Amino acid sequence: MELRILLTGANGFIGSCAHKYFVSTSVSVDPLIRGIPLAEQFRLLNIKYSSSSKFILIHCASATPINTPPDIIFQDNIRFALDLCNANHVYKLLSGIINLSSMSVYGQHLSPLITERTLPICLSPYGASKLAVEQIFSSHSTLHDIQCTHLRLPGVVGPGSFERSRNLVSTIKHNCIHDLPLFLSNPDSLFNNIVHISTLLDILSDACASTSSYPSVINLASTNPLCLSELVYLIANHLNAKPTITWVSRSQTPFTISTDLAVENGLPLISTRTALARFCANEYTPDAFAC
Repeated sequence: MELRILLTGANGFIGSCAHKYFVSTSVSVDPLIRGIPLAEQFRLLNIKYSSSSKFILIHCASATPINTPPDIIFQDNIRFALDLCNANHVYKLLSGIINLSSMSVYGQHLSPLITERTLPICLSPYGASKLAVEQIFSSHSTLHDIQCTHLRLPGVVGPGSFERSRNLVSTIKHNCIHDLPLFLSNPDSLFNNIVHISTLLDILSDACASTSSYPSVINLASTNPLCLSELVYLIANHLNAKPTITWVSRSQTPFTISTDLAVENGLPLISTRTALARFCANEYTPDAFAC
C-alpha cells in the first residue's frame, strides 16, 4: 500500500521541514488546514483517494508562544486533537498516528534523569495540554486498533529554529552571533536536551515505514551529554564568538534525558557535539531539500 501522510502544523518549523522532506522523497503528503472543519477535510480526502486508502497522521502542533492564555492553549492543542479523532471516527482514514509531543509533560521534575517511566508532573497549561493530547490519541488508537507513537521532544534545532521555535540552544547561538548577553544557570549540569531537525526527519521517515515496531512513548534527545558551560563555549567556538555570560542562581533542578529506549529501538540519534556542529554550520537549509 502506498504511504500517504496527513500532516498538521505544516506552517510551523518542524511541520514545514517535514513537508518539504517527504515531498522531496516522493511521499504523498496532505497538510491539514486550520480554519476548515477537519470533518470536511477528511470527507474530501476520502473521496479523493477512495475509502481503501490509509494515512499516517504526523501531528506537528506549532510551538505555543510564552504567556499564551490557557483557554487558547486548550483550543489549539486539546480541541484540535479531539476534532481530528472525531473526523477519523467517521471516515477511518488513519492506519497510524505519530504524535510529536514535548518534554514539557514532565514539568520541573526533581529526578536528574528523565526516562519514559518518569511520572509526568505538568505545572504549565502547555505541558498539561500535551499530556492530554497523548491520552486522546492513545484512547482513539486503542478504539480503532491502529498504532500510535508519542515522540516527546526537547528543543529541536536547525536553520530558522530561533525565529520559529525558540529554545535554549537556539537562543545561545542567536545571542553569540549578535553579541548579546546570556543569563544562564547550573553551569555544571549535564545537557542533552536537543534534537537536530535532520535527526528528527530521519526518525519520522523510519516511523512512518514501521509504525508497528515503535514503542508507544519515546523520549528523544542527543546522546553523550555535555555540561552546560562546555556547550556554550562549544557553540561560541564554532561561531568564532566571545559570549558574555552571567551565571545566575536558580532553584530549578537540572535534568538530562535518557535515550536508552530510543537507542534500543535503533533510532538514528546523534551526539550532542554533532548536533551542535550541524546547527552552527547551518546544515540542512530549506533549499537543500527540507530544512
